[in-house]
Amino acid sequence: MTGRAVDGAATLVPGGKLHLQVLDGLRGTGALLVVAFLIQGSAVQFDAARLPLPHAYLAVNFCFALSGFVFGCAYVDRWGPRSMRQFLIRRLIRLHPLMILGVVLGLLSYWADPFAGDRQGASTILIGFAFVAVLFALPAAPLPNRLGASHSLNAPA
Repeated sequence: MTGRAVDGAATLVPGGKLHLQVLDGLRGTGALLVVAFLIQGSAVQFDAARLPLPHAYLAVNFCFALSGFVFGCAYVDRWGPRSMRQFLIRRLIRLHPLMILGVVLGLLSYWADPFAGDRQGASTILIGFAFVAVLFALPAAPLPNRLGASHSLNAPA
């Protein structure tokens, strides 16, 4: 069963919700920008001065925000009343284990990257500080060979 057109930009789907086609286009554009960034970066070894689209990686953040908006619209009527404290506790329980896993995998990949050569010359103290900061979802000083990221050991954070 297909949806009923509401106007040129939206369709009413069987559940009574709006499907905004423009969001599909934005999501596709974001995905193409991320792919373009990865392709161009592999060609110039992610040298920021030589990248034609140096900030295309930010499309990942845009896609995350867009997904949050879409999920919020889809589930707003299913959640029921909830306090901000209940919401934050539930988010912490659901997401923090993945933050911990991400920073552990990021640390292992930083130490064991076979392609980095001598470009990852950070001190153990700097790496330890970045590890602890990302465990608490806080920004830290960028590590070498991580494009100046504030969450060097867990970029999606």
